[in-house]
Order: sequence, then C-alpha cells, then structure tokens
Amino acid sequence: MSFRKYASYKDSGIEWLGKVPSHWEVKPLKYLSHINNSVLSESTDPDYEFDYVDIGSVSTELGIAKTERMKFASAPSRARRLVQEGDVIVSTVRTYLRAIAPIKGSAENLVVSTGFCVVSPRDELKSAYCSYLLQSTFFVETVVAQSVGVSYPATNASDIANIKIPLPKAKEQQKIAAFLDKETVQIDALIDEQTRLISLLREKRQAVISNAVTKGLNPNTTVKDSGIEWIGKVPAHWTVTFIKRRYEITLGKMLKSNQTEPDETEEPYLRTVNIQWRGIDTSDVKRMWFTDYEKQKLKLCKDDLLVCEGGDVGRSALWNDEIEDCYIQNSINRIRAREDADTRFLFYWLYFIKHIGYIDMICNKATIAHFTVEKVGATLCAYPPLEEQEGIADYLDRETEQIDALIEECEMAIGLLKERRTALISAAVTGAIDVRNVG
Repeated sequence: MSFRKYASYKDSGIEWLGKVPSHWEVKPLKYLSHINNSVLSESTDPDYEFDYVDIGSVSTELGIAKTERMKFASAPSRARRLVQEGDVIVSTVRTYLRAIAPIKGSAENLVVSTGFCVVSPRDELKSAYCSYLLQSTFFVETVVAQSVGVSYPATNASDIANIKIPLPKAKEQQKIAAFLDKETVQIDALIDEQTRLISLLREKRQAVISNAVTKGLNPNTTVKDSGIEWIGKVPAHWTVTFIKRRYEITLGKMLKSNQTEPDETEEPYLRTVNIQWRGIDTSDVKRMWFTDYEKQKLKLCKDDLLVCEGGDVGRSALWNDEIEDCYIQNSINRIRAREDADTRFLFYWLYFIKHIGYIDMICNKATIAHFTVEKVGATLCAYPPLEEQEGIADYLDRETEQIDALIEECEMAIGLLKERRTALISAAVTGAIDVRNVG
C-alpha cells in the first residue's frame, strides 16, 4: 500500500524529527501530560497486594509481557509508581532495551518500577496517539541518545518530559491512532502466523530426530525393549550402552588471564556462548594462555563434538575447523569418537535427550547445573552399527537442513514485518505520511 504525503511541511527544529506537516504543532511532552503523577505511599498497608511490572517485562513489541503478584511489605523499594488506563510507561534505565508500553484495560492494583517514567496524557494529547508516538523510532532514539552511561545507560523523567513531540489536532490524532490500530492488528496477526509455523517446524524437527535416533530408518526392522523407560523399544540389532564406552570425553582448561610458564602462548578458545545447536559461533572468540602440553591435549580436531558442561547444559555442536589451532575452556566437554562411533550420530542423540528434558533432569536444575565428564560418560545411548550411525546422521543432516531453511525464512519474514510495523508507526505519528483519508 502506498500513502500520500501532506500538502506542505515545515522544519520542526528537532534533529531526530525533521519536517512535520505545516499545520502541526511541536510542544514539549511536559506541557501535554502529567509525569509520574502518583506513587504508593510508604504508609501503605503491608498486606496490600498488587501486580508489579519491572523493566525486563516490557518491550515496544510485546507491551507488558508479564506481571508479578506481591505484597507491599515484601516488594522491592522500586515498586512504587501507580498507573492508570491510558498512561504510557517509558523506561529511564537500560534505555537500550526500549521498554516502552501503553497501559491498556483495567490498571487496578498495577504498580510499575520507579525505573519507569509514567506519562499521563492531558486532554490535548489523546492517549491512543500518545501510545504510538512514544513507541515511534523518533521518540525511542531521542530517549536512548540522551541517556548517560555505557553499561547501564539511564536518563531521567525531567529529560523525557522536555522532549518535544509533534502534535496534530485532536481529531487528526484519533484518525492516526485508528489507522495504526487497524494496520498493526493485521501485521501482528501475520507475525503470530509465522511464529506458530516456526513452532510447528521445531516440533517436526524434534520428532524427525527422535524417531531416527531411536527407531532407525527402516520401519520394518525387528525391535526389542531397550530396558530403559525413556528410550523405549529400539531395533533388535542395536546396543544400548554408556557414552564413555564409545567415546573419549575431555574437559577444557580453567580460565587463565596471564602467562606463568615460559612455554605458554596465547591461543583462541571456545566458551559455552560459542556452542549453539546450529553450529559454532565464532563472532566473539576469546584468547588465553596454554602450555605446549595443554595445546597437545586440548586442540580441537574436525568432527569433535563440543558439549556445554555449564550454562545451557548439553547444548552441543560439531567442530568443523572453523578456526585454526583452537582450544576449549572448562565449561565445555570435548567428545571424540573411537573406531565404532560417529560424533554426528551422538550429536543428534544429545539433541533428542536434551529436548525431552533428560539432560536437565540428571544435571539437577535446583543448583547450578553441570553436565560433567562423569555424567556425560554415564549417559546411555542406543547405538546402531557404525555404518548405520553414519546413514542416520546423513539423513538427519539433510532433513534438518531443509527444516532449518524454512525456519530461517519464517524468522526473516517476522523481521521484515516488525520493521514494517515500526516504520508505519513512525511515519504516521510524525506526519511523514497522510493517513487521514485512508479507509
């Protein structure tokens, strides 16, 4: 759909905003709204219950994603700002998160963090238009740009209140908001459709892998009880045994920041963040000191299977010589196949048992989880003969590549739809397009 522009424009005097329709005004937000109008008193009944909204629960895409029920007595000291329907909350801390959202529906017993600036529009500024305006690229970039600090950038309510915003007449604000309501609902429906498709594709991916590594590729093969409840029946000629019987498992080196031995050299090494199901992420590889002995012991070779010992325990990836002479930290287990085993098959087996929850269960999520060398080695796997392992791995490489390509297409579509949503909101609320007569 193409949109026409307004007949004439004028300079807004604001760098981020540029030109606005000639008949629009530009005013500081503080003259059009109340800022942080109401807070919970420190004399509030300790047993008073409310739904709390923190910074991490809010985004321009999802709005308020979740709330937490709590009593005043046990609530954090930042749980103080009161809101009402029609308000817009704007994060003043960690502004790069773009935590901005309108308050919709009943706001009874809703309390937000003091890290939010609560904007309550007055009569001249219609709440529906305000909610879109404060989520626009123009406004968000202004808030981020005026924030101070590197690791924890922050601004304050008075700076937000001083931001100048474009202001059409009330009737035009309502038309712009109605247009955006209609358009964003349609875009959000398409995003939801793509999101559901991704979910179905991921379920299919898991089912294809689970079936192949427990049943094989021949549907007519004779089966037997594996003797393990969570594995079930397996082909009769397969063997169920511990991973340590078929593979050599080695833990990486403790992190070291300086040189202490004369033969040490600084070398690239992998952390858990580098190990992803889709492969090795080499975008941020660190370096540390290794002795000659450690380099000999811990150097990675093609087809080594790397498994997260900590973090997202069990997450795995195959090494494909992405970096010359690379090593591993002690948060990663390196698994190397013996003569009768294939690491690609084990990769898919670990994917299967990770996604049915088995790895998390044996690693005890009640404490800091660790998939230790001992736990990896003591994990059972159903093994076909080596040639069949390779055939299953080849089949799963092809199938998962096709599924992953479809998932990537959906993710790209979602990205484009979100970009269109953002661009449409920004264009409409800043007057870059004229939507007054759009049906």
